[in-house]
Amino acid sequence: MKIAVIGTGYVGLVSGAALADLGHSVTCIDIDSEKIARLHDGELPIFEPGLEELVRRNVHAQRLSFTTDYATSIPSADVDTRESPAIDIIERFLEKGASVSAYDPRAEVPTSLSSAIRRAEDAYTACQNADLCLIATDLEEFRMLDLSNIARALRNPILFDARNLFQPEQVQDSGLRYFSLGRSHE
Repeated sequence: MKIAVIGTGYVGLVSGAALADLGHSVTCIDIDSEKIARLHDGELPIFEPGLEELVRRNVHAQRLSFTTDYATSIPSADVDTRESPAIDIIERFLEKGASVSAYDPRAEVPTSLSSAIRRAEDAYTACQNADLCLIATDLEEFRMLDLSNIARALRNPILFDARNLFQPEQVQDSGLRYFSLGRSHE
């Protein structure tokens, strides 16, 4: 089976390598061309015990490849999978009684969540009167958001960037309180 995995982080790369090791033909796709170049050179962007050997073995067997070319890779695949922590995060918010408005142009909402969330037609609509904006995917579209418009749409101008799409200085003048993973927030 031909499988396209979107993302080459902890979920995407590990899943892609494991599926390739089962005999499937897997293409891991990422928007980060430098990350793809490093993968082509055998350099992994993450550490998981045994992953380096798993990737090396399946690349050598031509069952695992890496690209930035969504347009060619996705239509030729039998199965589209996408790395995003969004589903887990949405489930946690719902468990705590939150209302969730979500936007992702590429994600399919699992049936178990489809009636529990409001699907928005764009990021700005998803933020309208929300208590915060959480970005959990690294699509280029999200890097290009007008952060001042996001701040105006939110009830509380808080942006939590789970993918480190923005540099803190980019966000500084937008009126948003900015939180990201693995960075100091002084």
